[in-house]
Amino acid sequence: MINVIEVYNALRDLANKDQKGFISPRVFNEFAGIAQSAVYEEMFRELADAKTLRMRNVDPSQHDSVYRGKQDDLHEYLEESFLTLSGDGLSQGEFFIEKRLTFNYPTDFARLIGLRIAPGRDSAEDAEPFEIPSGNIDLEYNPVRLKEALSSNLSAPTPSFPIALVAEKIELFGFDPDADDSEDLFLAIKKVLVMTYYRQPRSRAFINSTTSSGSGGLDKTSFPRIVTLEEGDDGFFIPNPSECRNFDLPEHYKSELIAEMAKMIGIRLRDPIISQYGTVETQTK
Repeated sequence: MINVIEVYNALRDLANKDQKGFISPRVFNEFAGIAQSAVYEEMFRELADAKTLRMRNVDPSQHDSVYRGKQDDLHEYLEESFLTLSGDGLSQGEFFIEKRLTFNYPTDFARLIGLRIAPGRDSAEDAEPFEIPSGNIDLEYNPVRLKEALSSNLSAPTPSFPIALVAEKIELFGFDPDADDSEDLFLAIKKVLVMTYYRQPRSRAFINSTTSSGSGGLDKTSFPRIVTLEEGDDGFFIPNPSECRNFDLPEHYKSELIAEMAKMIGIRLRDPIISQYGTVETQTK
């Protein structure tokens, strides 16, 4: 995590505008989440660059590996979640006549890694336990190609080999609730669809005690922010650590985060020096 108070103090000192609230907590909070998202997206671009180094066999080995380091940075954002049905889950759209199950994305969804059916059994009281086939699900992003697959006698999805369309919602094909041999499976599959994904960055709480002060648990309900106990007319304020939220980013991205916020705050203050500093620092990282 990156300490939100340290970032604020760095920006205030960088702007050399300690008085009259030129960089007030309110202004800082407006840009904090946006800057964090920009750095988060940069982490994925750096991962792609690291893959290129690996393909060229110029990536150092073991703990010195650039690719491994980027994976370490991003592993904190990996999540697995059971998906929830959209409405009753069964729909027929304008593009597809075939029935399919539709699922909502997780609320903190950022990037899709994969879908799978978790192994399990249907425990409905009014039906015999039904074995659910487990395995990864093929993903399709192009509805035209999916339509071609659905009409094929060879590649049409089945309960054993379903296909999911990644669109506004997750649409799962391969299950026909009207067919006698798949009705139980259709009912069971609604309970066990799992998505592996990268979550969006949020914030982390402070730990305050007599012996330590640091980052607490992940707070998915809020973005980084500074909350004050007391604020004077000259812009001076006393932070309230229990209500402040730190950045949900690795510590070594602090300079990139400060540079990203400096660009935005420099534009707001009509200060080309601050904005130029942020731009130069961002380009050199």
